[in-house]
Amino acid sequence: IAFNLLNQTKLLSTALFVYLLIGHKQSKMQIVALVMLVFGAFLLAGEAKRSSSLPTPTGNNFWLGVVPLWIASMLSGFGGALSQLALVSRNSFVYSLELAVYSIVVFGLMILLLPASVFKDRDRIVSEGLLAGWGHATVLPVAVQAAGALCIGQVTK
Repeated sequence: IAFNLLNQTKLLSTALFVYLLIGHKQSKMQIVALVMLVFGAFLLAGEAKRSSSLPTPTGNNFWLGVVPLWIASMLSGFGGALSQLALVSRNSFVYSLELAVYSIVVFGLMILLLPASVFKDRDRIVSEGLLAGWGHATVLPVAVQAAGALCIGQVTK
């Protein structure tokens, strides 16, 4: 639970980086929402500490879990701000298409260049195809996530 709460800091880092890179200030309502998010996260984190049944980040979990998660959240916010900066002067469809093509190229290069000891499914993907082993149990969550992303895209557009 604590790690899921910490992951929400990406919203704060996105707001911060959008302000720093683009200069776009948040409205009063958005600031109130961000403060409520932080307050809610602190409340839930405090509840997780008090409850013995809920795991909390302690010991090595801090350096191996909390710190990398915080760094990933900051990088996610930075990436979101860079995407917003790129979309200021570009068509969103073309930008999405470019990202898809770049992702396919990078994944293809990984399959071709990385040895099988590093990229464990390389041989299976080359021999059986990219979707080898997929069934209803794997397609359904991916489809639901994709549909959710499309809905969020329409709402935030």
